[in-house]
Amino acid sequence: MSIAFHLLMALLVGAPVLSFMDGALTYGVLAIWSAAILAFVSIRMQPGEAAHFARLARPVLLLAALPVLWIVLQLVPAGPLAHPIWQSASAALGVPSWGSISVAPGMTLLALGHLLTSIGIGFATMALTIDRRRAELCLLVLAMVAGLMALAIILHDLGGFTFLGELGQGVRASYDAAAALGIVLGLATADLAVERFETRRQAGMTAARLVERLAFALETLLVSIIAVGYFQADVLWIGPLAGAAAFGLVVLLRRVNVGPWVGLGVAAAAAVALVMLIVGPAGFARSDVALRFANPSADVGIIAQVLDDAPVLGTGAGTFGAVIALYPETQTPSAKASTTAAIVSVEFGRPLFFMAGILAMILAGALLRGAFARGRDSFYATAAGACVVIMLLQALRDASLLGPVMTVLAPAIIGLGFGQSTSRRLDQT
Repeated sequence: MSIAFHLLMALLVGAPVLSFMDGALTYGVLAIWSAAILAFVSIRMQPGEAAHFARLARPVLLLAALPVLWIVLQLVPAGPLAHPIWQSASAALGVPSWGSISVAPGMTLLALGHLLTSIGIGFATMALTIDRRRAELCLLVLAMVAGLMALAIILHDLGGFTFLGELGQGVRASYDAAAALGIVLGLATADLAVERFETRRQAGMTAARLVERLAFALETLLVSIIAVGYFQADVLWIGPLAGAAAFGLVVLLRRVNVGPWVGLGVAAAAAVALVMLIVGPAGFARSDVALRFANPSADVGIIAQVLDDAPVLGTGAGTFGAVIALYPETQTPSAKASTTAAIVSVEFGRPLFFMAGILAMILAGALLRGAFARGRDSFYATAAGACVVIMLLQALRDASLLGPVMTVLAPAIIGLGFGQSTSRRLDQT
């Protein structure tokens, strides 16, 4: 397992560089790397860990299988459900064609590979972080990576550099998303330090070591807050604020020992408030949910037209770039900048877009439920659930979740949360 864990840590540390190499080759390397990690995990996993992993993975596997199944359905011949473009092609060629929902099956097949790579990283992280020592190191590495990316934003903007690109686009969007996650990861690292001090005073966790851990956590938290709150002129702060509030609320409720059902009730009320914030039209000029929080650099008018023209079943995963290129107005960077929500709505269809939002809320709820049910080390699942909230709101702002950086960091955070959502002692009793 040590080889697999070292490969995973190397992948996390190298994640910031991936944003500069967004392309088919990058995703191919990611696929091979994640496959290697999974291979080593399957070979070296101990029977006890394997049984615990199977119990943790079953509900998550169902959630992960739903988008995979829909992409597969978009690839197969769909007959009358096929995209109208195939009917036009059939009429022009004089050859009958059943077609598919996807307008570009090759692109959709690549998108399926990207999704499977991300799922593989998530399950590999879950399996590797069942061990508490590996989980602790994984959290520290994730916080370090997010903090360094936030620091890069600060130095980039203060120094007047341009290597990160425009706000809300490409590389910069990925770094902004990582900085947003860094706020919750910094809080989780601080909680880790305090809990270890409370429970391990007899095992070498001295006050000096506590100060060192807290200093690292506060540095990560500080640079992330500055990167998110000082250099932005839009609503990037809404996601991190909601995530930090969710994390703090769960920690507070656990500290006062209100019980899991009361805690879940409060969390449900907070979720309702979050949904009202997202879908409530009051105070927002943009009526479409998928574009409501879009970065100011995006030409929402053109993207809204693409949304209106998209069929109910979508155009096929991975086809947004090909679809938007058909519009003469989309030849500028501001027109091509979009949100993950808008891309999902076009590629998967409007019903699946709302279903994806529901699945994200279920995922966050499952993680927070694990946090309330867990004894110590609950901060892993709490942080992962709070990060899912941030990612959900980030999906309404830009397309960073579909980039290579979040392909690695997002599933690693979620996998870590699920890996530590249930104590292994339950399997041993």
